[in-house]
Amino acid sequence: MVLTADDQVDKTLVQSKGKIRSIVILAGEEYKNLGEKLRLLILTDYIKKEYMPALGNKDKSVNELGVVPIFENIRRAYEETPVGKELRLAALSGSIVLIPDSAKETLTALMSEKGVGGSIKECVVPGYYQVSVSGSEETASGLVTEAFNRGDIRVLVGTKSLLGEGWDSPCINSLILASFVGSFMLSNQMRGRAIRVMKQEPDKVSNIWHLVCMEPEEKGKKLKGPGESADFATLKRRFEGFLGVNYEKDVIENGLERLSFIRPPYTAESLEKINEKMLSAAGDREGLRRRWKDSLTVLRDMDLAVEAGADKNYFKPGFQMYSALILMILCGIAAVFCIGALFGILALNAGGSRLGNILLVVLTILLTAAIFRYGGKVLCMATPMGYMRSIGRGVLAALRETGAVLSRDVSVEAEDSGGFMCYVYLKNGTEREKDVFAQCMCEMFGEVDNQRYLLKARRPVPKICKYYCVPELFGRKKEDAVLFAGKVGKYIGAWDLIYTRSEAGRKQLLEARIHSFANKSGRCTGKSKKVKSPWT
Repeated sequence: MVLTADDQVDKTLVQSKGKIRSIVILAGEEYKNLGEKLRLLILTDYIKKEYMPALGNKDKSVNELGVVPIFENIRRAYEETPVGKELRLAALSGSIVLIPDSAKETLTALMSEKGVGGSIKECVVPGYYQVSVSGSEETASGLVTEAFNRGDIRVLVGTKSLLGEGWDSPCINSLILASFVGSFMLSNQMRGRAIRVMKQEPDKVSNIWHLVCMEPEEKGKKLKGPGESADFATLKRRFEGFLGVNYEKDVIENGLERLSFIRPPYTAESLEKINEKMLSAAGDREGLRRRWKDSLTVLRDMDLAVEAGADKNYFKPGFQMYSALILMILCGIAAVFCIGALFGILALNAGGSRLGNILLVVLTILLTAAIFRYGGKVLCMATPMGYMRSIGRGVLAALRETGAVLSRDVSVEAEDSGGFMCYVYLKNGTEREKDVFAQCMCEMFGEVDNQRYLLKARRPVPKICKYYCVPELFGRKKEDAVLFAGKVGKYIGAWDLIYTRSEAGRKQLLEARIHSFANKSGRCTGKSKKVKSPWT
């Protein structure tokens, strides 16, 4: 028996104590890289105030994500090392404020200067103090932030609710997201803490750490991949929401794929190597700054492209392309023969019958016109990239007809990624137009589920490209679906429009689900954002 989804298992992975160990390691590594310049912020979801009695008591376990447990785990790990004092660890939440000895004098002076009431008492842990401030949460936050900016605190653990939005400390050069949030808005708010420009340090480079717990695969045994786990899905969703440099080439794009060393197989040994490569790359801040600079230099007159990608196997040449190619070859041979015969007659001045010469000329013209008329379509179907570009032109024509694309200077571009995917995107146009176009392309090549309309090839082609989905934008009304089928058909041949809500249509839908290449391959389609330049 195989459990494909389990809420309790997902929760255990998300809150795994392995993440605590990772945070402890990262704190030490970042101090090793930056020394006294380190300004590390760790954001988490909960305070976990019930763990306060565990401070300084090694007999009590603190293996749970929260402000107090994270603070205590870092403190315990480095308390007997020289790094322990140098980290200058502090915790900040709405109800608990813990500061190191190095920040006591600064906070005392600030409270006196600003007329803030409160107390600074010794904590049960030597070298640390618990602060109580009269007033709002923002008052305590402002005092601790000032000590953090001055360097009296170098590692600060806090809640995302207090420090994730509206809080400003441009000195942050390392951020650990020990949070379960995966939404675009909240993720960007938290990331914003570390990517603020700092006037005093214009060349500042920040590392942003995302934590994910993965169940290793066994060697020789294919288990549930990390892409199916809730924690890994959250990580992928975060990375879809923002752009960054690719670690192998001078490209700025979104998605987890730009971190090229995160790839299967995900065995215990390979995961260890991935972590080692990640730490090594993070230590090279100058290299990261240089990659950003090189990418921005290459990408002059930048344009953000929203790409729709599809597996190249989706477009393997089939009977339709080969039959058209054979027809073109026969037409070419016949045209050459007719032209040769015509010139032969003229050269010999044999004349022949006038009607025969006229028919020969007409036949030659017709065959030559056929080559020019259909030759381009055959060439387009000969390669995955050309076929995808042709389909994209049909989709663009349909979008223009419905008014979804109004920009005049847009064009469809395609490129080969060098891997198993090829991509198509709309050049120029508005952000919305690019996104609508990419979404339509992804839906067209996507899995057959319960779409209202499908496209089915009239000619017997391989099953991998026998069916296409009509995008939702065109599938709501019959008139739009007919329009879509007509526009796309002009570029890739004749296709029948199938209405799946009828009895015959339901049978076609079931057949499409069985034979659809996208339904068999989870990696068939994808949408990504990439910054492009006319010079690349």
